[in-house]
Amino acid sequence: GFWAMERGLVADMRNGTIQLKQCRSIGREEIEGIETTVIEYTMTVPGADPVSSKVYVGKDGLIYAQASADFKIRYRYQGVRAPEL
Repeated sequence: GFWAMERGLVADMRNGTIQLKQCRSIGREEIEGIETTVIEYTMTVPGADPVSSKVYVGKDGLIYAQASADFKIRYRYQGVRAPEL
């Protein structure tokens, strides 16, 4: 399911199979009343063209949105907090 795919994606990022490059903060934006920092990055997956994306991170460490040229996904949380790394 979705969570197995997500765990695989994170594992591939950690072991370097999928690379995140050119990460930079490009400003702040409010997502449904929550102030976020917008971080732009380029993801390189083997066998595919690099893709530029953005992630919107709240002060609490949670991701409130992700976006690329073709989509924007928003996340809502209730009773959760970001895991400690």
